[in-house]
Amino acid sequence: MGSRSEAVGELLDLIAPKLTDRADRTFLDEVQNFNGDPDDLWLDSKIKAKTKKWLDAHKG
Repeated sequence: MGSRSEAVGELLDLIAPKLTDRADRTFLDEVQNFNGDPDDLWLDSKIKAKTKKWLDAHKG
């Protein structure tokens, strides 16, 4: 069994081809390129800013 990081990476690889919206792809790229532990994504200021921007774009 692989690490949690590997599992998250595999999940993101499955999701990526299904995303067509530019904002979704940009957000996913930021998450995929995050070098830390997946549990620390919420602590990263760049990810926080991208998350806010993505959420604002998808309010509905």
